[in-house]
Amino acid sequence: MPTYSPVYENEASFLQTVYNNKEIQGTAATEEITITRNSCNNDLTVPILSWKEEENKRIAAENIKLKAEGKDTIPLYEILVNYPESATFAAGEYSTSFIIDVSILPVGKVFTDELMIVDTTVTNVNVSNTRSKITLQKVYTWVPIGTGQYMDFFFMGAPIDVEILKADGFNRYRVMNPYPKDVISAGVPAGWYAGGQISYFDFNINEDGTIRWDGELKSGAVNASIGDNAYIWGYYPLDYHSSQTKEAALCKTLEDGQIIQMYIAWLIENSTSWYGYNAAYINMPNSTIDFDAWLAE
Repeated sequence: MPTYSPVYENEASFLQTVYNNKEIQGTAATEEITITRNSCNNDLTVPILSWKEEENKRIAAENIKLKAEGKDTIPLYEILVNYPESATFAAGEYSTSFIIDVSILPVGKVFTDELMIVDTTVTNVNVSNTRSKITLQKVYTWVPIGTGQYMDFFFMGAPIDVEILKADGFNRYRVMNPYPKDVISAGVPAGWYAGGQISYFDFNINEDGTIRWDGELKSGAVNASIGDNAYIWGYYPLDYHSSQTKEAALCKTLEDGQIIQMYIAWLIENSTSWYGYNAAYINMPNSTIDFDAWLAE
Protein backbone atom coordinates (compact mmCIF):
# COMPACT_ATOMS: atom_id res chain seq x y z
CA MET A 1 0.00 0.00 0.00
CA PRO A 2 1.20 3.56 -0.61
CA THR A 3 2.74 5.18 2.44
CA TYR A 4 1.66 8.57 3.72
CA SER A 5 3.57 11.46 2.22
CA PRO A 6 3.00 15.05 3.31
CA VAL A 7 1.88 17.41 0.59
CA TYR A 8 2.55 20.58 2.57
CA GLU A 9 4.92 21.41 5.37
CA ASN A 10 1.94 22.00 7.69
CA GLU A 11 -1.21 19.91 7.29
CA ALA A 12 -3.97 20.62 9.80
CA SER A 13 -6.80 18.34 10.84
CA PHE A 14 -9.61 18.18 13.35
CA LEU A 15 -8.82 15.55 15.94
CA GLN A 16 -12.34 14.13 15.56
CA THR A 17 -14.91 14.21 12.78
CA VAL A 18 -17.72 14.21 15.34
CA TYR A 19 -17.94 15.86 18.77
CA ASN A 20 -21.27 14.30 19.60
CA ASN A 21 -23.41 15.05 22.68
CA LYS A 22 -20.63 17.02 24.30
CA GLU A 23 -21.98 17.98 27.71
CA ILE A 24 -20.44 21.07 29.28
CA GLN A 25 -20.99 22.66 32.65
CA GLY A 26 -23.78 25.22 32.92
CA THR A 27 -21.34 27.88 34.13
CA ALA A 28 -18.85 27.29 31.31
CA ALA A 29 -17.93 30.29 29.14
CA THR A 30 -15.83 28.48 26.53
CA GLU A 31 -15.46 25.08 24.89
CA GLU A 32 -12.39 23.83 23.06
CA ILE A 33 -12.19 21.81 19.84
CA THR A 34 -8.77 20.25 19.23
CA ILE A 35 -6.90 20.89 15.94
CA THR A 36 -3.72 18.98 15.09
CA ARG A 37 -0.99 19.24 12.44
CA ASN A 38 1.76 17.01 11.08
CA SER A 39 4.64 19.40 11.72
CA CYS A 40 5.46 21.80 14.50
CA ASN A 41 7.60 24.08 12.39
CA ASN A 42 6.81 27.78 12.55
CA ASP A 43 3.59 29.52 13.54
CA LEU A 44 0.45 28.59 11.64
CA THR A 45 -3.00 30.18 11.51
CA VAL A 46 -5.81 27.98 10.19
CA PRO A 47 -9.04 29.72 9.12
CA ILE A 48 -12.12 27.80 10.30
CA LEU A 49 -15.68 28.31 9.14
CA SER A 50 -19.06 27.42 10.64
CA TRP A 51 -21.46 25.69 8.27
CA LYS A 52 -24.45 27.47 9.83
CA GLU A 53 -22.80 30.88 9.60
CA GLU A 54 -21.93 30.28 5.96
CA GLU A 55 -25.47 29.10 5.26
CA ASN A 56 -26.85 32.22 6.96
CA LYS A 57 -24.79 34.39 4.61
CA ARG A 58 -26.19 32.51 1.63
CA ILE A 59 -29.76 32.69 2.98
CA ALA A 60 -29.43 36.42 3.75
CA ALA A 61 -28.40 37.07 0.17
CA GLU A 62 -31.27 34.93 -1.10
CA ASN A 63 -33.72 36.75 1.18
CA ILE A 64 -32.83 40.09 -0.39
CA LYS A 65 -34.02 38.73 -3.73
CA LEU A 66 -37.12 37.11 -2.23
CA LYS A 67 -38.09 40.28 -0.39
CA ALA A 68 -37.70 42.34 -3.57
CA GLU A 69 -39.99 39.87 -5.34
CA GLY A 70 -42.57 40.08 -2.54
CA LYS A 71 -42.01 36.45 -1.56
CA ASP A 72 -41.66 34.87 1.88
CA THR A 73 -38.12 34.92 3.22
CA ILE A 74 -36.20 31.90 4.51
CA PRO A 75 -35.53 31.69 8.28
CA LEU A 76 -31.91 31.94 9.36
CA TYR A 77 -30.26 29.29 11.49
CA GLU A 78 -30.07 30.14 15.18
CA ILE A 79 -26.45 30.61 16.26
CA LEU A 80 -26.11 30.07 20.01
CA VAL A 81 -22.32 30.34 20.26
CA ASN A 82 -19.67 32.81 19.11
CA TYR A 83 -16.84 31.56 16.91
CA PRO A 84 -13.34 32.99 16.37
CA GLU A 85 -12.19 33.23 12.78
CA SER A 86 -9.26 30.84 13.13
CA ALA A 87 -7.11 28.58 15.27
CA THR A 88 -3.42 29.40 15.74
CA PHE A 89 -0.47 27.07 16.32
CA ALA A 90 2.64 28.45 17.95
CA ALA A 91 6.01 27.20 16.77
CA GLY A 92 6.67 23.83 18.41
CA GLU A 93 2.97 22.96 18.85
CA TYR A 94 1.49 19.89 17.19
CA SER A 95 -1.99 20.66 18.53
CA THR A 96 -4.01 23.70 19.45
CA SER A 97 -7.57 24.58 20.38
CA PHE A 98 -10.34 26.31 18.49
CA ILE A 99 -12.01 28.10 21.40
CA ILE A 100 -15.79 28.62 21.12
CA ASP A 101 -17.57 31.20 23.27
CA VAL A 102 -20.58 29.35 24.75
CA SER A 103 -21.57 32.01 27.29
CA ILE A 104 -24.81 32.75 25.41
CA LEU A 105 -25.79 29.08 25.07
CA PRO A 106 -28.77 28.47 27.40
CA VAL A 107 -28.51 25.56 29.78
CA GLY A 108 -30.38 22.53 28.45
CA LYS A 109 -30.43 23.80 24.87
CA VAL A 110 -28.80 21.49 22.31
CA PHE A 111 -26.73 23.28 19.68
CA THR A 112 -25.42 21.55 16.56
CA ASP A 113 -23.19 22.78 13.77
CA GLU A 114 -20.31 21.69 11.55
CA LEU A 115 -16.87 23.28 11.56
CA MET A 116 -14.86 23.35 8.34
CA ILE A 117 -11.24 23.88 7.32
CA VAL A 118 -11.60 25.00 3.71
CA ASP A 119 -8.05 26.25 3.09
CA THR A 120 -6.58 23.50 0.87
CA THR A 121 -3.04 24.81 1.37
CA VAL A 122 -2.99 23.63 4.99
CA THR A 123 -4.76 20.29 4.61
CA ASN A 124 -4.07 16.96 2.96
CA VAL A 125 -7.19 15.60 1.32
CA ASN A 126 -6.01 12.02 1.91
CA VAL A 127 -5.58 12.21 5.67
CA SER A 128 -7.00 15.46 7.11
CA ASN A 129 -10.34 15.64 8.89
CA THR A 130 -11.46 18.89 7.31
CA ARG A 131 -14.98 18.84 8.76
CA SER A 132 -16.12 18.18 12.31
CA LYS A 133 -19.74 17.98 13.46
CA ILE A 134 -20.35 19.37 16.94
CA THR A 135 -23.22 18.85 19.37
CA LEU A 136 -23.01 20.95 22.53
CA GLN A 137 -25.32 21.07 25.54
CA LYS A 138 -24.87 22.84 28.84
CA VAL A 139 -25.91 20.91 31.94
CA TYR A 140 -26.35 21.90 35.55
CA THR A 141 -24.22 20.53 38.36
CA TRP A 142 -26.64 19.68 41.16
CA VAL A 143 -25.48 20.03 44.77
CA PRO A 144 -27.59 18.78 47.72
CA ILE A 145 -28.33 21.61 50.16
CA GLY A 146 -30.41 19.71 52.69
CA THR A 147 -33.94 18.68 53.59
CA GLY A 148 -36.83 21.07 53.23
CA GLN A 149 -40.61 20.70 53.50
CA TYR A 150 -43.29 20.77 50.82
CA MET A 151 -46.99 21.40 51.27
CA ASP A 152 -49.56 21.36 48.45
CA PHE A 153 -53.00 22.14 49.84
CA PHE A 154 -54.68 20.49 46.85
CA PHE A 155 -53.38 17.03 47.72
CA MET A 156 -51.75 16.99 51.15
CA GLY A 157 -53.08 17.21 54.63
CA ALA A 158 -49.68 17.94 56.13
CA PRO A 159 -46.21 18.95 54.92
CA ILE A 160 -43.78 16.28 53.76
CA ASP A 161 -39.99 16.26 53.94
CA VAL A 162 -38.21 16.68 50.59
CA GLU A 163 -34.59 16.72 49.54
CA ILE A 164 -33.63 19.98 47.80
CA LEU A 165 -30.71 20.46 45.41
CA LYS A 166 -29.17 23.66 44.01
CA ALA A 167 -27.64 24.12 40.56
CA ASP A 168 -24.06 25.22 41.16
CA GLY A 169 -23.66 28.85 40.07
CA PHE A 170 -27.38 29.46 39.46
CA ASN A 171 -30.46 30.47 41.49
CA ARG A 172 -32.11 27.26 40.36
CA TYR A 173 -33.38 24.59 42.73
CA ARG A 174 -34.69 21.03 42.45
CA VAL A 175 -37.32 19.51 44.76
CA MET A 176 -37.06 15.73 44.88
CA ASN A 177 -40.08 13.39 45.03
CA PRO A 178 -42.63 16.14 45.75
CA TYR A 179 -45.68 13.88 45.28
CA PRO A 180 -45.03 10.47 46.88
CA LYS A 181 -47.51 7.89 45.70
CA ASP A 182 -48.64 6.93 49.20
CA VAL A 183 -49.30 10.57 50.07
CA ILE A 184 -51.28 11.20 46.88
CA SER A 185 -53.21 7.94 47.23
CA ALA A 186 -54.28 8.97 50.73
CA GLY A 187 -55.19 12.50 49.69
CA VAL A 188 -57.27 12.04 46.53
CA PRO A 189 -61.08 11.65 46.60
CA ALA A 190 -62.82 8.29 46.38
CA GLY A 191 -62.79 6.92 42.84
CA TRP A 192 -59.45 8.52 42.01
CA TYR A 193 -56.09 6.78 42.02
CA ALA A 194 -52.39 7.72 41.93
CA GLY A 195 -49.62 6.76 39.55
CA GLY A 196 -46.97 8.31 37.28
CA GLN A 197 -45.71 11.02 39.62
CA ILE A 198 -42.80 13.25 38.69
CA SER A 199 -39.57 12.40 40.46
CA TYR A 200 -38.65 16.09 40.84
CA PHE A 201 -39.40 19.61 39.66
CA ASP A 202 -37.08 22.60 39.18
CA PHE A 203 -37.70 26.25 39.89
CA ASN A 204 -35.74 29.48 39.43
CA ILE A 205 -35.63 32.40 41.83
CA ASN A 206 -35.54 35.62 39.80
CA GLU A 207 -33.80 38.84 40.86
CA ASP A 208 -37.12 40.43 41.85
CA GLY A 209 -37.97 37.52 44.16
CA THR A 210 -40.54 35.94 41.85
CA ILE A 211 -40.16 32.28 41.02
CA ARG A 212 -40.91 30.13 38.01
CA TRP A 213 -40.91 26.38 37.52
CA ASP A 214 -40.46 24.33 34.38
CA GLY A 215 -43.11 22.23 32.67
CA GLU A 216 -46.02 20.54 34.37
CA LEU A 217 -46.15 19.35 37.96
CA LYS A 218 -47.36 15.80 37.38
CA SER A 219 -48.91 14.91 40.70
CA GLY A 220 -49.82 11.39 39.61
CA ALA A 221 -53.43 11.92 40.69
CA VAL A 222 -55.96 10.57 38.19
CA ASN A 223 -59.67 11.44 38.13
CA ALA A 224 -60.90 7.98 37.15
CA SER A 225 -64.48 9.21 36.69
CA ILE A 226 -63.25 11.03 33.57
CA GLY A 227 -60.91 8.34 32.25
CA ASP A 228 -57.78 6.30 32.85
CA ASN A 229 -55.60 9.07 31.39
CA ALA A 230 -57.24 11.96 33.21
CA TYR A 231 -54.07 12.94 35.03
CA ILE A 232 -54.06 16.14 37.06
CA TRP A 233 -51.20 18.39 36.00
CA GLY A 234 -50.10 21.66 37.57
CA TYR A 235 -49.01 24.59 35.40
CA TYR A 236 -47.14 27.80 36.05
CA PRO A 237 -49.80 30.54 35.56
CA LEU A 238 -48.25 32.05 32.41
CA ASP A 239 -47.81 28.59 30.91
CA TYR A 240 -51.52 27.99 31.47
CA HIS A 241 -52.50 31.31 29.88
CA SER A 242 -50.50 34.42 28.97
CA SER A 243 -53.09 36.64 30.68
CA GLN A 244 -52.40 35.23 34.14
CA THR A 245 -49.94 37.92 35.19
CA LYS A 246 -51.53 38.56 38.58
CA GLU A 247 -51.40 34.86 39.39
CA ALA A 248 -47.78 34.66 38.23
CA ALA A 249 -46.88 37.52 40.58
CA LEU A 250 -48.07 35.33 43.48
CA CYS A 251 -45.32 32.82 42.66
CA LYS A 252 -42.62 34.39 44.82
CA THR A 253 -40.34 34.13 47.84
CA LEU A 254 -41.62 34.97 51.31
CA GLU A 255 -40.01 35.48 54.70
CA ASP A 256 -36.69 36.70 53.28
CA GLY A 257 -36.45 33.74 50.94
CA GLN A 258 -37.07 31.06 53.56
CA ILE A 259 -40.49 30.21 52.08
CA ILE A 260 -41.31 29.65 48.40
CA GLN A 261 -44.93 30.31 47.42
CA MET A 262 -46.30 28.62 44.31
CA TYR A 263 -49.67 29.42 42.76
CA ILE A 264 -50.55 26.40 40.65
CA ALA A 265 -53.16 26.02 37.92
CA TRP A 266 -54.37 22.41 38.08
CA LEU A 267 -55.71 21.01 34.80
CA ILE A 268 -57.02 17.65 33.64
CA GLU A 269 -54.85 16.19 30.92
CA ASN A 270 -56.42 15.92 27.45
CA SER A 271 -59.40 18.06 28.41
CA THR A 272 -60.44 21.68 28.85
CA SER A 273 -61.49 21.06 32.46
CA TRP A 274 -59.47 22.39 35.35
CA TYR A 275 -59.67 22.83 39.09
CA GLY A 276 -58.57 26.44 39.38
CA TYR A 277 -55.59 27.69 41.35
CA ASN A 278 -54.25 26.56 44.69
CA ALA A 279 -51.22 27.47 46.74
CA ALA A 280 -48.25 25.24 47.51
CA TYR A 281 -45.31 26.12 49.73
CA ILE A 282 -41.69 25.06 50.14
CA ASN A 283 -39.89 25.59 53.42
CA MET A 284 -36.26 25.80 52.31
CA PRO A 285 -33.40 23.97 54.06
CA ASN A 286 -31.87 25.90 56.96
CA SER A 287 -35.10 27.89 57.36
CA THR A 288 -35.84 29.14 60.87
CA ILE A 289 -39.59 29.08 60.21
CA ASP A 290 -41.88 26.76 62.18
CA PHE A 291 -43.56 25.56 59.02
CA ASP A 292 -46.62 23.95 60.63
CA ALA A 293 -47.35 27.06 62.69
CA TRP A 294 -46.69 29.32 59.69
CA LEU A 295 -49.12 27.38 57.49
CA ALA A 296 -51.76 27.53 60.19
CA GLU A 297 -51.70 31.33 60.31
